[in-house]
Amino acid sequence: MQYLSHASEARRLYEARQKYLHDEASMLESAKMAGVKKVAKNMLEMDLDITTIAKAT
Repeated sequence: MQYLSHASEARRLYEARQKYLHDEASMLESAKMAGVKKVAKNMLEMDLDITTIAKAT
Protein backbone atom coordinates (compact mmCIF):
# COMPACT_ATOMS: atom_id res chain seq x y z
CA MET A 1 0.00 0.00 0.00
CA GLN A 2 2.84 2.37 0.85
CA TYR A 3 4.47 1.71 -2.55
CA LEU A 4 1.26 2.53 -4.38
CA SER A 5 0.94 5.74 -2.41
CA HIS A 6 4.49 6.81 -3.35
CA ALA A 7 3.96 5.80 -6.97
CA SER A 8 0.81 7.91 -7.11
CA GLU A 9 2.65 10.93 -5.71
CA ALA A 10 5.55 10.42 -8.12
CA ARG A 11 3.13 10.29 -11.04
CA ARG A 12 1.38 13.48 -9.84
CA LEU A 13 4.75 15.26 -9.64
CA TYR A 14 5.74 13.96 -13.07
CA GLU A 15 2.48 15.16 -14.61
CA ALA A 16 2.82 18.58 -12.93
CA ARG A 17 6.35 18.91 -14.33
CA GLN A 18 5.20 17.91 -17.81
CA LYS A 19 2.39 20.49 -17.65
CA TYR A 20 4.88 23.18 -16.58
CA LEU A 21 7.23 22.33 -19.45
CA HIS A 22 4.36 22.34 -21.95
CA ASP A 23 3.05 25.68 -20.68
CA GLU A 24 6.52 27.22 -20.84
CA ALA A 25 7.04 26.01 -24.41
CA SER A 26 3.66 27.42 -25.40
CA MET A 27 4.48 30.82 -23.89
CA LEU A 28 7.83 30.94 -25.70
CA GLU A 29 6.21 30.00 -29.01
CA SER A 30 3.56 32.69 -28.55
CA ALA A 31 6.20 35.30 -27.79
CA LYS A 32 8.22 34.24 -30.82
CA MET A 33 5.18 34.47 -33.07
CA ALA A 34 4.31 37.93 -31.71
CA GLY A 35 7.85 39.07 -32.52
CA VAL A 36 7.66 37.73 -36.05
CA LYS A 37 4.32 39.47 -36.61
CA LYS A 38 5.75 42.76 -35.32
CA VAL A 39 8.76 42.49 -37.64
CA ALA A 40 6.51 41.67 -40.60
CA LYS A 41 4.26 44.64 -39.81
CA ASN A 42 7.27 46.95 -39.60
CA MET A 43 8.54 45.65 -42.91
CA LEU A 44 5.14 46.24 -44.51
CA GLU A 45 5.23 49.82 -43.21
CA MET A 46 8.62 50.17 -44.91
CA ASP A 47 6.89 49.20 -48.19
CA LEU A 48 8.95 46.04 -48.66
CA ASP A 49 7.46 43.47 -51.00
CA ILE A 50 5.70 40.39 -49.62
CA THR A 51 8.32 37.99 -50.99
CA THR A 52 11.11 39.76 -49.10
CA ILE A 53 9.03 39.85 -45.92
CA ALA A 54 8.24 36.13 -46.23
CA LYS A 55 11.92 35.28 -46.65
CA ALA A 56 12.95 37.49 -43.72
CA THR A 57 10.38 36.15 -41.30
